[in-house]
Amino acid sequence: MSLARLLALTAALLASQAFAERAPPFDVTDLEGRRYTLGALSGKIVVLNFWFKDCPPCRHERRALNRVVARYQSNPGVVFLAPALDKADELRPFLSRYPLHYAVIPEAEELAETYGVSGFPTHVVIGRDGNIVERWTSATDAFLRLTEAIDSQLEPPQARKARAPTIVLPAQGSPVWESPLLVSPERPVRGGTVKLYYAPASLQHPAEALVAWDVHGDGSFTQGVAPMRPRGVLLSYELKLPEDATLVHLRVLSRGDRRFIEHTLPISDAQGRPVRNAFVDVGACGIPLPIERELEHHPHSPFALLARLEERLGPPAHASELAPGELRELLKTAEGTALELLAITVDALLLARDFKNVTQVLDHMVRLEPGAFLTRRALSRLLTQPYGDVSRQWPPTLLPWAWQVLAERDDVWSRLAASQSSASVTDTLIAERICSTWRAAEPDNPLAHDCLARVLEQQGRLPEALAASRASLEAASTGKLPLYHPGGWSQAARAQEELWARHAELSLESRELAGAPEP
Repeated sequence: MSLARLLALTAALLASQAFAERAPPFDVTDLEGRRYTLGALSGKIVVLNFWFKDCPPCRHERRALNRVVARYQSNPGVVFLAPALDKADELRPFLSRYPLHYAVIPEAEELAETYGVSGFPTHVVIGRDGNIVERWTSATDAFLRLTEAIDSQLEPPQARKARAPTIVLPAQGSPVWESPLLVSPERPVRGGTVKLYYAPASLQHPAEALVAWDVHGDGSFTQGVAPMRPRGVLLSYELKLPEDATLVHLRVLSRGDRRFIEHTLPISDAQGRPVRNAFVDVGACGIPLPIERELEHHPHSPFALLARLEERLGPPAHASELAPGELRELLKTAEGTALELLAITVDALLLARDFKNVTQVLDHMVRLEPGAFLTRRALSRLLTQPYGDVSRQWPPTLLPWAWQVLAERDDVWSRLAASQSSASVTDTLIAERICSTWRAAEPDNPLAHDCLARVLEQQGRLPEALAASRASLEAASTGKLPLYHPGGWSQAARAQEELWARHAELSLESRELAGAPEP
C-alpha cells in the first residue's frame, strides 16, 4: 500500500464512525510489573505489536520499532505495548540481548486471540477515541506505516506538513536512525517497484542524497543516477523494475552526511523464490552472487554451473586445464536457451584459452541475435580480457566486426569495451564515439571522461586527452565517484588514485612531446 493510499484510507476511517472498529478492552501487565488497561489509556494513542521471540520477521523489524519509540518518547500521549506469546523467563534473557523499547507483555495469547491476530508480527494502532485506525500483519515498512498512523492522530496533515522537523534522541543517547536506508519491499518481484527511503543524520537540516542503481536482467543491464526527493523528514526514490529483472544493486551517497550505502536486492518470483540470474559471475557492476544459493534454487542454471567450474579451477593461470570433456558435461547438465548456452560456451572457451573455437561460437551468436544482451556481453568480454599477443591468432575480421556490433548501441557493454580494452585491440574511432556519447549522457561521471582521455591518448591527440583527463579529475573531486564505481569508499579512492596516476603520466608525455623540462 502506498503512503498516499494509506493516508487516504486513514482519513476515510476517521471521518466515518459507521465503519470504525472499536478496540476490544484489555487489562495486562508488562515485564516490569506495570499494569495497562484500555480504559486508563483513554485519550491516548496506543500502539500494539503482537510478536514472539522465535519469529524471524518480528526480530527483523525490532530496530525499526525502536526508532518509532525514540521518535515519540517525549510525547506521553503515545503508548507502545508489545504483547508476546512467550513466557516472562524466556523473554528477559532474549530482550537483554535484543532490546525492544516497547512495554513487553508476556504470555499474551488471550489478548492476541481477542484482537483476532492470526499472523506475526501484527501491528494495531488505537486512536484517542478508542477506535482502531490501522492494523496490518507484516514486518515491511514498519517505521513508515507506524509514524504515518500516529502522526495522523496527533495533528491534521496540513499542520504536520508545515511543522519544522525536529531531532529526537532515545534515552541512551544513540541516534534515532540506526539504519539510514529503508528499502521496500525487501524482496521485490519482477516488474514491481522498489521504494527507497533515506534518513538524514540530522532531521533539522535534511541532507541531499543521490541514488545510483544497476539492474541486472535476463536480457538487459541498466544503470542510472538520480537525486532523492524530500518526503517529510525522509528522502525518497522509486525505481521501477523491468519484467526480466534478476538483481538490483543500489548505492546511496549523501555528501552532507558523509555517508555511502550499498545494498543488493535479489529479485523473487510470485512464489518468493529468487529468480535465476545471468550475473552469477562478477558481472558488470562488480557484485558477485553466492553460487551455492543460486544452484540451490536453480540447479541447472548454466551461468551458476560455469561459475562453480571457474571457482574449482582456481587462479586464471590454471584455467587452461579446462578440458573439452568438462565443457561437454557442463553443457549436458545446463538448461537454458540456445543463446545462453552459446554465451557460456564462449565464457568457457575464453577461460580455457581455446581461442581457435571462439570465433565460430561468436559467429553463431551474432547470426542468432546480433543485438542481444548476451551477444554484446560476449563481444565485450572478448575485447577486454588480457590475452596479450594471443589476439594475433584471431581472424583479421574478428575485432572490427566485434566493434561494429558494440557500436550499434550505447550500453554498459560498449562502454566497458571502450574504456577497458587494450591499445592492441581497440578501434579508436569507434571507441571515441562510444566514450563521447557516454560523457554526454553522464557529464558528472569521472569514468566517462577518463574513457575519452584513454582513447584520445591512443590516437596521439595528447592536448585533448589531457583536457579530458583533467575533466575526469574535476568530476571525481565532487565526491560522486562511488556512485559510478561500485565497491565502497576504498574502491572509489583507489579508482581516483588511478585517475591521478594516468593524468600524471599523460602530463609528462605531453611535456616531453613539447620539449618542456620536467617539473
